Amino acid sequence: MNVGCLKYKDPAIPYLIFSNRHELRRISLKPGSSFDKALISSLKNTIALDFYYGPQNEFIFLD
Repeated sequence: MNVGCLKYKDPAIPYLIFSNRHELRRISLKPGSSFDKALISSLKNTIALDFYYGPQNEFIFLD
C-alpha cells in the first residue's frame, strides 16, 4: 500500500496573535520571518484574547 501526504497550499500567511499586557501583537509563523508587529497599543492590562470566526472575523480582548 502506498501512503502519501500532501502539503496544504494556502496563500494566507499564518500569524500568532498575543498580548504582552500593554499591546496586542502579531508574529508571523512563516519560516524565515520572525518579526513581530504591534496591532493595538496603549492598553493597560490585557490578559484575555479570543477570535470570533464569523462574517467579519473579529478579535475580542479584555483590558
